[in-house]
Amino acid sequence: MSGTTQNGAPALPRIPGLDLGEKIGEGGTSTVYRAVHRTLQRTVAVKVLCAPTDGNAAHPSWLREPQLMAALAHPHVVTVHDAGEVEGHNYLVMEFAAGGALRSRMHPGQPWSPDEAARLLDRIAGALDHIHERGILHLDLKPENVLFVDDGQIKITDFGISVAHTGAGARLEGGYFCGTLDYCAPEYRAGLTLDARADVFSLATVAYELFTGRLPGRVYVPALRYNPRLPKALDDALRRGLARDPDERYASIKQFQAALTGACCKNAGRVNRRVLTALGILAALVILPLAASKWWRPTAVAEPGSSGVQAAEGERPDRLVILYDRPDDLALFTGPDGQDLVSGSGAPVERVPAEVGRATLPPDFPFSVWPAPRPVLAIRSPNAWGFVYPLQDRMLAPRVVTNWSDLLRAVVPSEKNLVKAGGFDGDCLTPGHAGTQWRGGNAAGWSASRQIVLDRPQDRPDNQALLLTNLDPAQSGNLLGTYQPLAQGPPVGAVMILRYRARSLHGRGSLAVYPGMPVAIPDDETGPVATRVRGLGPRLSTDPSAPGPAPWLYRCPNWVVPTNQWRTYLVVCELPPYPTRRLHRNLVIDLAATPQAATDQVWVDDVELFVWRPESKP
Repeated sequence: MSGTTQNGAPALPRIPGLDLGEKIGEGGTSTVYRAVHRTLQRTVAVKVLCAPTDGNAAHPSWLREPQLMAALAHPHVVTVHDAGEVEGHNYLVMEFAAGGALRSRMHPGQPWSPDEAARLLDRIAGALDHIHERGILHLDLKPENVLFVDDGQIKITDFGISVAHTGAGARLEGGYFCGTLDYCAPEYRAGLTLDARADVFSLATVAYELFTGRLPGRVYVPALRYNPRLPKALDDALRRGLARDPDERYASIKQFQAALTGACCKNAGRVNRRVLTALGILAALVILPLAASKWWRPTAVAEPGSSGVQAAEGERPDRLVILYDRPDDLALFTGPDGQDLVSGSGAPVERVPAEVGRATLPPDFPFSVWPAPRPVLAIRSPNAWGFVYPLQDRMLAPRVVTNWSDLLRAVVPSEKNLVKAGGFDGDCLTPGHAGTQWRGGNAAGWSASRQIVLDRPQDRPDNQALLLTNLDPAQSGNLLGTYQPLAQGPPVGAVMILRYRARSLHGRGSLAVYPGMPVAIPDDETGPVATRVRGLGPRLSTDPSAPGPAPWLYRCPNWVVPTNQWRTYLVVCELPPYPTRRLHRNLVIDLAATPQAATDQVWVDDVELFVWRPESKP
């Protein structure tokens, strides 16, 4: 570019036959502009290399990029139309991709749906395999260099540091490589000879980021830890693709592509942990308006007759039970038109009064004792139990039933999860009442037969979980628990969702996971909500000189009996409209103090607490 504009910015280059428009991309060595070809009236992209510091034209090696691109005729590789030099600068005229870069469609902490990611990766892998067959290494694959065109197809671009296989070693010795640190292979950074396995590493990095919403880092962390819906075989494929040693990596893009496809196809249509697995899952994943920022992106849409629809139907409620004290309680489970609560799968709704002195719960129920508070709606599906506690919103229970499968499989970004270390990764448990994550409380009497530790269950050796052990009948009168202070609480009147997974060794342990929320009810408030919350108790002791009413503790401690198989538990609470900043909000995990529960071990994992805004249809 020659000269500058009035504001001091470099003037746009004057390329014959082209009208340059706005800048659409910029890197360390070049700038990309949108342009219009005057004769053909076609929109193109023009890549202009940065001016050398000595004022001369760029080194002749710059022609490597357009020449390599010209040799790659493939539907998923950007087409180069022309290349030349103008005003001391070199430029490339290329196909324009109106859909922008893949990076613009990726958001930190928000994985893509497995089937959508698998289909995209299959197309990228096909293009890379074609590039390798032509004897070329790309060496700079990253989301910024994968573009979308109008019809939704993808195009790989930016061959600025690409080389022929035979020239890779010499090129490295010259010290010219300048790839992207997060995506380039370790041997690339070390200046070693490269082959197709370098691009395998880059593709595996993009794949890991799509499936988990985050970069893999130098030490491999199982993708299942960040996205439990993924099949184990897919995690194995990602682990091998990201091996630090190229000899342990897949030898070719085609091998890695086959491993990804095989891992996804083997698990199509299966329910994996709390959500559906990868390729073949075409069930509708509807947006949950969990926050005004609309942080949960929409995923795939169902196709009639797909196996994904059948899998989604497998998590529809098959049993609805309302446990109540008074007939008036049933009004909280009907809509404003008075219609009864119904299940989308046609499951009957049972209404069970909690009669005084009645000791027997409904058959096949997960509770060890009658739940409190009441009324409560218990929802069962093949792999989950849920409990809904409305206070005044009669539409809450119908909305939960309608959106049941979506609530089970919604991916919650870490910044929206009010619980820290809910996956129990690393050293997140501290005995006593200190620490910023999980606190062990009174750990003085802990022993091998009665303790809380971090453990890797035999059925999930790659996933650390919380293990509560109480095998000492003599300690049955002592509650065993851990808790975490919540730095941020849900807003007043919000619908709060607690979701976690648990299993036990013998199916006898009685477990409660619940948030404890102080609420300040005005002393003169006598409405039904205030009366119900006061009935839950207890009233908390505070400084009598502090302004305002003494707070009450609002909690919904579901004492469930986990089976020896992992199951998801979902608790939906409508918070009382009585704010207070006094005292702490805690998330509590307790193992019940009963003789029966004193002979069992219970694992807990994937604890999430988040806000759901169900005012509009998801």
